[in-house]
Parts: sequence; C-alpha cells; structure tokens
Amino acid sequence: MQLIGLYMSKKPKELLNYVQRDVPRSLIKTRVRTLRIGQSVSSPASPEQSPKHASSKSSTFLTSSRTIEAAFPHPRPSPAFTLLPSPHTSAAKPPSRLPPKPTTRAKSALSSSAPSAVTRCGFKSRTGSVLSRSKKHNQDTYVVAPLLGQSRGQYLFAVCDGHGTNGHLVARLLKEVLPKCVAEAMPQSGEWAERLRTGLVGGIAKAEECLGRAEIDISRSGSTCVAVAISGKTLACANVGDSRAILVREQRGKWTYEPLSIDHKPSLTREYQRITACGGRISPYRQPNGDPIGPDRVWLSPDSGLAMSRSLGDSLAHTVGITSDPEILLVELGSSDRAVVVGSDGLWEFVNSQEVAEIVGTFWTESDLEGTCDQLVRVALTRWRREDVVDDITVLVVYLHV
Repeated sequence: MQLIGLYMSKKPKELLNYVQRDVPRSLIKTRVRTLRIGQSVSSPASPEQSPKHASSKSSTFLTSSRTIEAAFPHPRPSPAFTLLPSPHTSAAKPPSRLPPKPTTRAKSALSSSAPSAVTRCGFKSRTGSVLSRSKKHNQDTYVVAPLLGQSRGQYLFAVCDGHGTNGHLVARLLKEVLPKCVAEAMPQSGEWAERLRTGLVGGIAKAEECLGRAEIDISRSGSTCVAVAISGKTLACANVGDSRAILVREQRGKWTYEPLSIDHKPSLTREYQRITACGGRISPYRQPNGDPIGPDRVWLSPDSGLAMSRSLGDSLAHTVGITSDPEILLVELGSSDRAVVVGSDGLWEFVNSQEVAEIVGTFWTESDLEGTCDQLVRVALTRWRREDVVDDITVLVVYLHV
C-alpha cells in the first residue's frame, strides 16, 4: 500500500486513510429520481451521469439531500418509497407528523410481512476537499433498499466509505451488489434475528467475492461498510471499518443513544492482537524527525499504512491481519426508539454520538427529517473547515415508530 503524498497542517489529518496529491477540482452532481418498489437508492455512479441542479448559496459544493417515505405497513396505493424535492431546488416543506400505529385490522392485511418500525428515511452526502480544492470523487455511497423485493416491513440501510486510489469504485460496486447479496444469503425461514444475522454476514462475504472478481485494482483500495437491516421490530447492524451507526432514543424528554457498531481501529486490543499475530506493524505515520502524525495505522511496508483494522478490498493489507469479517449487533426495538443514524466517519470525526442524538431530537419533534440531515452535515462541515482537509460527509437517518 503506497501512501501518495501527505498534506500537512496544524492538526493531524486523522480521517485520511489514503491521501492523494494534485486532486483536480470537480463538483460532484447528484440526480433526483422517482424510486419504485424494489429499487435501491445510492449516490450516482459518476458525475457525468448526473444532471445539474442548483447548489446551496452557502457552499461551493453540490449536495444531495433527499427524503424517502417508507410505506407504513397497511394497504394504500402509494409506492414503497417516495422522493421529496431537494431543499436546494425548491422550498420543501417539513414532512407531516409521524403516522399513528396501524390498527390490528391493518396489520392482518399484510400476512407476508411484519409490521414495520420504519416510517421515513432521509440522507445527505457532501463531497470533501483538500487544501480548498474539491476532490475528484465522492468516495461515500449509501444504500436504501427493500430486503425482500416486494415485501414491506423489511429494509436495508448502508453507508460505504471508500479509500485509496480506487476507493470510489469499490464503494460504488458495494452499493450495487450489497442488497442482492444480502437477500440471497438470507434464509427463507426461521426467527428474524437469526435470518438478519445470517443475511448480513453472508451478504458481506458475497460482496467481498464480487470485489475480487471485478476489474478494479483493490490491492491498495477498499471501503468500509456499516449496514442496518430492519424487519418489524428486529434490527441487525453489521459493521466493517470505521463508519458508524447509532440508535437514538427519547426517554422523558431526554435524548440519548445506543451504539450499534464499534469503530474498527488498529489500537483496539483484539484488533491489535490479530494484526500483530499476522505480521502487521501498528504505529502512526511519522515525520522525518520522528514526530507522529495522525492515528495508528497498519503497516505492510515503510511507505504504506491503513488507518483502520477492517475493510472490504485492500487485498495487500489483508495479508497482515486486515479482515472483512463484520461484527453483528442485534436489537429488539422498543417504544422509546426514535431513529437510526448511519454515517461515514466524515460525520463522526468532529460530531460525537451524543451530539448527533440531540440534533436528531431537535428536529424529530417537528418531524423535519430533511432538517435533521442538513443540520448534521452542516455541523460536521463547519468543524472540518478549521482544517486544510474536509472529508466526504454522508449521513443517513431512519425515523422509527414502534
């Protein structure tokens, strides 16, 4: 793994897994389209395939900010997902209050699926910059898809954060294949908790196999993947890398969170032991005078280092203990659970989980999902701008009603 140029500033660039020199200026443009049942949602395959739309006056970057309303599990003619206008193209009104719980009669009308805890999902992604020059590619992607085709009540949400020269290609391939891989790996019967666990573990393994067969050089490029699958009140989170998911709760007016994933950093004891046992070396990048810069990295040679302990791709790093095996957490949702937030580390680097929970609470009371996504990205961006480097920032927020 070759480390190509390391930009220096007053503070370490702890987020940059692979830093590249001479990144050409480019604005990432996104498309807004109607989504039908069975389709997944993710960032565009390339800037050239996306139509132009107005950018925010306060930003030199074009962003995607869209809201999806997932059909609550009672019969109605609307599609499973409906896209609302972007606030950058029109003055979008906040969504209405959360719908009431379905009646027993409505529940029995859909015998093929469990009552869904998901009401709406919103997401926003913003391209980063290096020394005030916009990056060529947004290496983040996001996925929103039904788990079982036409069935309601089961959904897959994921964020992938690519790194390395071909990181954007790795992340884009993952968002294309992950929903299908998870669906194929999921057992057709059994308890939902075990079905979701098996589907996520097997699906991520299948996605890794797809990467190995693809015409992408993954020797020094890879991606994180944090995926949340929800069926009825059962939630399963699978995490590979240092993207993150949390469950936001409200109890007596106080907003708190429960971690759904653990950031996979080389400094974690279990990660450190596995990597060193495989011959990997762990230390921060060091200047010529020996001073450390940034976080601990996994080193295969003196000029290469990866700032996470698990990833998809990164075939060379996998020879020294980096793994794509996900960690799984199962949760039974309760009446105090209000939202799931999934994000790339562009969000979490400067905004901690408790702050995210409180921001969600501020907008949840008004049922303003787009406002939630906008504010999360805005706060992260404001703090990133103190640095010479701004990472890609992607956030996906799922509103719940149990």
